Amino acid sequence: MRAAVLHGQEPTVVDAPTPLPSRQKLVAHLRGALIRAERGIRLVVVVAARLSTVGNVDGFDMRAVGPKLRSGDFLAMPEEDVVVLVVEGVPKRATQSIEARLSRIVTEVCGQPPIQIATALFPSDATRAERLLSTVLRRLTTEVTE
Repeated sequence: MRAAVLHGQEPTVVDAPTPLPSRQKLVAHLRGALIRAERGIRLVVVVAARLSTVGNVDGFDMRAVGPKLRSGDFLAMPEEDVVVLVVEGVPKRATQSIEARLSRIVTEVCGQPPIQIATALFPSDATRAERLLSTVLRRLTTEVTE
């Protein structure tokens, strides 16, 4: 928490924004997700969204985002202008609905839709956490979404 001082008033306690997990925590989560997926022969979907404004970290306060996530969702911010949603154990046909859900979350929280969305799947796109993340981030820079 941090104290806020308003002109001439006593400091009041204001809850500081709770930032999204970092790249390091995202990779750690992905490692665990891939281990669980290998055991159960399940799909892991990693969807990344590029934000329309760099530095929207404050807009992605976990208190605002939390109620919009489903059980098992993991949302992180590996780069200043990118959010990533990891979803485990869903059918491949659900990929587009996960992309749409992340787009809705970004739009509701930031007030603007993402400028780009990309997806990577385990095991078809990569079998290691770092490689899966780098694949989806690389696709953000090379793919154009509508």
